[in-house]
Amino acid sequence: MRHKRKSAASGWAARAGLALLMLAACVALELSALGDRAARSIDLPILYTLRGAQPAPPDAAIVTIDRASADWLANNAEDLAAVSSVLAQCPGAAEAALNARVGDVRLRAIYACLVDWLSARGARLIALDVLFHRANRLDGGVSDRRLADAIARSGRTVLLRRLDVLSDETGAVIGHREERPTALLAEAARAIGHFETPDHGGVISGYVARAAAFPNAASLPDAAYRIAAGIAAPDCPAAPCIRRFWLYGPPGTIPTYTLIDLLGDRETGLRRAPPPTLEGVSVFIGYADQQAPGATDHFESPFLFAGDSRMPGVELTATAFLNLLEGKPLHRPGPLSRGLIVGAAALTLLTAALTLPGRAGLIALFGLSAAYLMFAHTLFAHARIWIPVALPLMAALPLSLYLWLSLRFGLARRLIDRMAPPEWTDIMLAGESRGRPFSEIAEAAILVTDLEGSTLVAERIGSAAYEGFLRAYHEIENACVELQGGFVDKFTGDGALAVFMGRRADAPGRRRAPDERPPALRACAAAAAIAERVERHNGAQRALGAEASRMRIALDAGPVAMGQIGGGDRLSFDVVGDPVNTAAKLQALGKSIAPGAETVVLCTRAIRDQALELGADRVLGLRFTPCGRHRLDGRAAPIEVFRLERMPTPG
Repeated sequence: MRHKRKSAASGWAARAGLALLMLAACVALELSALGDRAARSIDLPILYTLRGAQPAPPDAAIVTIDRASADWLANNAEDLAAVSSVLAQCPGAAEAALNARVGDVRLRAIYACLVDWLSARGARLIALDVLFHRANRLDGGVSDRRLADAIARSGRTVLLRRLDVLSDETGAVIGHREERPTALLAEAARAIGHFETPDHGGVISGYVARAAAFPNAASLPDAAYRIAAGIAAPDCPAAPCIRRFWLYGPPGTIPTYTLIDLLGDRETGLRRAPPPTLEGVSVFIGYADQQAPGATDHFESPFLFAGDSRMPGVELTATAFLNLLEGKPLHRPGPLSRGLIVGAAALTLLTAALTLPGRAGLIALFGLSAAYLMFAHTLFAHARIWIPVALPLMAALPLSLYLWLSLRFGLARRLIDRMAPPEWTDIMLAGESRGRPFSEIAEAAILVTDLEGSTLVAERIGSAAYEGFLRAYHEIENACVELQGGFVDKFTGDGALAVFMGRRADAPGRRRAPDERPPALRACAAAAAIAERVERHNGAQRALGAEASRMRIALDAGPVAMGQIGGGDRLSFDVVGDPVNTAAKLQALGKSIAPGAETVVLCTRAIRDQALELGADRVLGLRFTPCGRHRLDGRAAPIEVFRLERMPTPG
């Protein structure tokens, strides 16, 4: 029993150690680059899907120079008045429209008209998310001057600059580069800002508010906020500083208008009605699709199931600006906090798997996971806090399920180990034993026990006390049998049937090495030990005035078959064969051979001859007293019976 308690304790220690390793793996994965990518690619789509789209604040609008606009300009360049009364009166617009498909250098006259048009309608801010880093020498700088004049007249225009980190083939940083608007345009602008995203691949989640290499350079959303709100954006504690986007919906959620919508005439039938006024509205201008000239700044958004989920950079810029204006950006806890959150969630799930191994454990695992998901959704939707989802649900939960299943599997293994020899446990768990023929054992020894007069004891002490009465004897039998490398096949009320197997060629896969001692010798040693312990137990019981019972033990050896037996869906493990039947009938002779003995051990010649040949008298101090030939019920011929006893100790 002490060995079993140690084994159980070591099993729990192993499972606890496995749980701690799983916990550490979850935390380490969350803090790794792979965990960060999984968080963006899995967390955000789940959380935004649960939250759904919501109306964007009315403080911003987007104007896009898309492919349709470029085609519209080029196709109507020779007669702009037919499609746009505004562009028809715009200096240089016709030439710019004629070359609209070439690139943004020749579109600057169009941008100048657009800035003037927006300023005239009271736009609070105009942010051009276009990099004007090269002068237009094709027209002698005329369009640059016109755009610079329009920007200066507005007094509220922000331009884009680009900050690049240069690296070599190994990825090592070798320098930095800044691309600014031309000096003419930069001097006319109210402010200049950069717009970079730190996420390379996967779903977009934030932008660089302050770069490490350019700590004093403001981002485009921050610069726009300072102009629109009249105050500086919230300070970043350190560079690089990443602000997370709080997206309002899939691409197009912020009111978006094309160049056709604003400057075209309604009669064309191509345009969407422009807003009646732009008072108090900040307008962001940029490219809107990859087909448009130079439009490459599109990013995968978390709205993966909303048709085209790629969001243009200009809409991300407007989103970041609105987040600042609302004062409610998305907050993602730092690495330490995320590690603690993932650790706490994983610990809760793993603890449930360890302490609730039954059906309640399975329900608890899924219930806790659902509760955590709802908690994460509530924090995200109402407090704009993004806590980990992917790791608790896609790593901690599967690991917890694995631990729960391993516990259930271990429990099933232990239960089967108690009912069948260990080598059969793997076969039964694998489902390979159904229909499997009995395995012939070359040699086995059978031990059968029975308590004399136990029925009268049950009548006197009652069923509840009788169970404890029997358990004491069964524990003695089981301990002595296991000590000799055998196993108790079954307890039959007040008796037991134990098997000591010999080696055989077709033994199914063993999980432990077989006992090399011959089965007859081990069976004799176990029987003698049972007799001694029962006599001591009975003496102690009678000294206390408690019930005791005499025990009869019988042994036989020979070939037996073992495996599952039964019919339909009801099966049990059993050992069958002539030695089993002989031993069961032999123990009944104890009443007549030694009627007053506290214990009596009888055996057949097969057991006696094998045991003596192996030195049972010398090694174990046993003797075999002949008891004559006796006829057993159901057998045609009588058999020789011997009584097994300990040799008296000299002196």
